[in-house]
Amino acid sequence: MDNTTEEQISKYTCYICQMIFTRPIQISVCQHVFCKTCISNSIASQKEDRPSLSSYKCPLCRSDFMKKDIIRYNKLEKEIASVVITCQCGIGLALSDYNVHYEQCAKVKNSIEESIKRNVVKEVKSDVNRVTFNCTVCPLKNFDRKGLIK
Repeated sequence: MDNTTEEQISKYTCYICQMIFTRPIQISVCQHVFCKTCISNSIASQKEDRPSLSSYKCPLCRSDFMKKDIIRYNKLEKEIASVVITCQCGIGLALSDYNVHYEQCAKVKNSIEESIKRNVVKEVKSDVNRVTFNCTVCPLKNFDRKGLIK
């Protein structure tokens, strides 16, 4: 079994759900890979918008494909089952078990919360005036929307 880290799992990540592939399928026309559920939901959404549709668009590249162009990607599914990953918490687990572990891992949750705290705007500057505008024609300032139109 291979030993890999989280940074190396991008090739096993679905573009739609951003999780490890679950029952991966490949669109033979464009070679893009998705979870079976994700592509099924995409097809259902496209059919909902246009019920008479007989071909669909790849969610990634927008290439046309038909249902017959969807093939199960058994090789990738076996590879996912054989790859071992070490989580942030230090536990080694099969990549196929990672989605469930990821949802429950306290270390991952703490990491996400810390990232949110670092990246969320903590305070809005009070000197920003979003109610008045400068005239684009003359040097006058502080018009409200109605005043600017006049």
